[in-house]
Amino acid sequence: MSHAVELTLSRLSESLKEELAHPKSDSVVRVAAAHNELRALPQAPPSALRAECLLDIAQYFYVSGQTLLGVEPAGKAVDCARALSDQRLLRKSLTFLGVLLADTGNIPGAVECYASALELAHRTQDLLAEGSVWNNLGVALLYSAQYVDATRCFRRTLALASHESALQPLTGPALSN
Repeated sequence: MSHAVELTLSRLSESLKEELAHPKSDSVVRVAAAHNELRALPQAPPSALRAECLLDIAQYFYVSGQTLLGVEPAGKAVDCARALSDQRLLRKSLTFLGVLLADTGNIPGAVECYASALELAHRTQDLLAEGSVWNNLGVALLYSAQYVDATRCFRRTLALASHESALQPLTGPALSN
């Protein structure tokens, strides 16, 4: 990757993190401009920083109520993480894409993302990630009125949390869902 591209990605990353931390009335314009600038950069070689920028863009659109706009950058983050063979980043990207797909009504796509994310969390023995994915899968199943299966997912999260103190923050969402 050229030095100029690295510098641009670093600058975009900083500005996106600022917009997420301290949104202003015109943040949507700045995030959209950053997204367009990122699209214009050479796609190769993939980088973790590019994927993180894409996830920040997707997160901004999600928290600002424009969930559908976040699907494309989250999907590109998945592609980037796959190209890098970065399992942690891929699991994170798949989980986030799953959240966006579920919230936009694509439950089958969300379940597919969560299944892959669960496999990665299990393979890397990341119990916190696994608990989070189970919880998100449960929410997606709630959206599709699959209440028994959703409850099983939340119970799985609670079971993991009962054996691992680091997962305690997941107990509240699992119980409330």
